Amino acid sequence: MVPAPSLSGVPTWARRAALLVLATAPMWAHAQSALGDVDAMADVFEGPTPSPVTASDEQLQPSGVSVLAIAQTAHEQRQAHGFAQVNADPAGAGSGTFARARGDAGAGATAEATARWAFSDGLTIDRADLTGRAGVVTVAIRYGGHATADAVGDNTAWSSASLVARFGGDSAEASASASVRDGVRTEDPLTDVPGATRGEFLLTTSFTWGEAIDLSLDSFSSVASYTSGLAESYATAGVSGFWDRIRSVSVDGVAVRDYQLSSLSGYDYRWPFGQLPPPVPEPGMAAAMALGAVLAALGARRRRPPRQGPEA
Repeated sequence: MVPAPSLSGVPTWARRAALLVLATAPMWAHAQSALGDVDAMADVFEGPTPSPVTASDEQLQPSGVSVLAIAQTAHEQRQAHGFAQVNADPAGAGSGTFARARGDAGAGATAEATARWAFSDGLTIDRADLTGRAGVVTVAIRYGGHATADAVGDNTAWSSASLVARFGGDSAEASASASVRDGVRTEDPLTDVPGATRGEFLLTTSFTWGEAIDLSLDSFSSVASYTSGLAESYATAGVSGFWDRIRSVSVDGVAVRDYQLSSLSGYDYRWPFGQLPPPVPEPGMAAAMALGAVLAALGARRRRPPRQGPEA
């Protein structure tokens, strides 16, 4: 919020005018759709009542929200833990899940956790002389994630993570899974680049200048671990996705760089996630700031003592 300028020494009518401009200056508006769901379950066989499933489903605001679910239970040497979390901000989100089960000689335990987040927005590219014409735009979305599983003996654990990105008529998906069953392990990375921890989607779609283009990210991760006796198993999974930038915009094969962009959420998609430029005051707010500065200067001038001539 812009601090109000000091108006002491300024006529009453001028102070009231300045406060009226500040009060009626337009405010930033945000509108976007993002959801986060989490579940966690933990159970110990032949033990006390299992911890109840903890779930959350709520609308995420532009400032970002963390949704968390934890479930755990224990009986003698048997323990089970389930953990799921979702974090989301405009144009970027991530989630993590963890499950761990440990049994004893008499009985076992199981744990599960799932997390899902989804983000959607609509962005519009326009220029006065191109409105209504057909164009082509390419954007980049970055992602990362993992899936691991491990178990002692012949116990079972598995995990999976996936991310789907859609932009206009184009879409891309990445997924990873890991499992341990009867001592045999199978897994693959979230990215298809050997040794890479992060990947990049390049999505290209046709659009009409001046009309909204749909953008969405949808992710899901799930883990489970199970042990039937004196052993331990665990599984983890996580996935994140975030907007990178608009790579190119063209009409009839000719690149266009000077265009206007707007979105339902107010996010400026010409910039990567987390690297937005400082906000520019809207005209009403700029006028209020200018008026306040002028009135403050007038007040300071009135309070200034008169200059005295040199002593005789």
